[in-house]
Amino acid sequence: MLFNSFSFALFFPLVCALFFGAPRSLRPTVLLVASLGFYSYWKLSYGGLLLVTTLFDWWVVRHMARAPEGSRGRWLAVTLVSNFGLLFVFKYWNLFNGTAAAVVPGWPVPDLSLVLPVGISFYTFQTMSYAVDVYRGRLAAVQDPRRFALFVWYFPQLVAGPIERATNLLPQLDNLPDFDFDRVVSGLREAGWGMFKKVVVADRLAFLVNAVFGAPEQFRGFGLTLAACFLVGQVYYDFAGYSEIARGVSRVLGVELMKNFDQPFRSTSMVEWWQHWHISLSTWFRDYLYQPMGGSRAGLPRWILATMTVFLVSGLWHGASWTFLAWGLANGLVVVFDRITRPARDRVAAAVGLTGTPRFVVQVALTLATWTLLLIPFRAESFPDLLHFYTHLHVGWSHFGEWAALGQFLNTVDLEPVPVLFGVALVPLVETVDALRRRPDWVAWWRALPRLQRWALDWAVVFSVLFCGSWVDSPFVYFQF
Repeated sequence: MLFNSFSFALFFPLVCALFFGAPRSLRPTVLLVASLGFYSYWKLSYGGLLLVTTLFDWWVVRHMARAPEGSRGRWLAVTLVSNFGLLFVFKYWNLFNGTAAAVVPGWPVPDLSLVLPVGISFYTFQTMSYAVDVYRGRLAAVQDPRRFALFVWYFPQLVAGPIERATNLLPQLDNLPDFDFDRVVSGLREAGWGMFKKVVVADRLAFLVNAVFGAPEQFRGFGLTLAACFLVGQVYYDFAGYSEIARGVSRVLGVELMKNFDQPFRSTSMVEWWQHWHISLSTWFRDYLYQPMGGSRAGLPRWILATMTVFLVSGLWHGASWTFLAWGLANGLVVVFDRITRPARDRVAAAVGLTGTPRFVVQVALTLATWTLLLIPFRAESFPDLLHFYTHLHVGWSHFGEWAALGQFLNTVDLEPVPVLFGVALVPLVETVDALRRRPDWVAWWRALPRLQRWALDWAVVFSVLFCGSWVDSPFVYFQF
């Protein structure tokens, strides 16, 4: 079930009515049933798979917590192997098997005809963080299977995060609050703003992105560059929009999810970018892979190894394709280069007098340009497409700036100039609003507005979503992961 669908518009008010109308003791059960129904809506067998794997993980981790110190590692290995093994079969088997078939003549093993369960990468990582935290003694094992199932299945963040930790989510699910008007309005406002980002901005930018990336060989420098720039906006506003919808929907129910994005377009380096982009995944890799490998505490060689490992695994986490591995590799190399050359770049900046705001602007621009180039493998459908992009970005700029050339390009991708320019104009608007919402005095300023003005702005967002949104069958980008 998509957040941007008519079915969810019916589902969520019904869940809220049942949730707040039920006695406090039954509210977790309402959420549990609603969450399983939300997930099973795509495919009934998805719900069955989720049910079986959840109960198995609950059983294994509970026994791990009771086991003697010397045997707890074996129980942890059971849950890690079972979860990552299932993820491998559904998501990566055909990738590696197809590669083997391409390399080894007469390879006898067939591909599997399996449909990837929605959100399997997200809920697998969430379950694994719980198992590791129990193993490390940072968390007590959950004894009630219903309580553990609600932690895994909680529908606002089940299929695309944020990847929550049990230490944050479980206590909130144990103490679900009563209806609170101000909290509900705040949650709906957050969800509405996220929906605006998704259907008004991201889906509008997606038309051009899909047209060019679907047949990149038909385009040259200007069209390829424009598609790469639009891709940055599409992916960000799509996923950030989803995360804000999830946070808003969850806040209505009285549960506060972690923030997944924090204005990455203001980052001054790729290291900083990854501290503000998909925060729940970045911190997961930091806590469960990067730091156990030594992290920043180790010497430079071990730090490089840990960093590259994280980004290579992150690339494959995002998709079962060698282009995603290339994307992770490229990001890792850029982050390593960033750290190694930072002292030299600081000396050069000081020598030429590049300080303060001018340096900030230059760093932000270079970081955004770097991310734009790095994101192309994220969307490219094959290595030939990727190669075409990188070898033709500089070609065909002779007519740049001519309206006739722009019109010809837009005709090629079957788009009108006004909607495209409208989508571009929305980007600085959204960034300005997000910058204001990030200010410490934002809440006080908002509450100081007359009630009529607040409601007028809220309804302006609602009507923008309804009448300016692109209501096509457009799943969120990260649902495929």
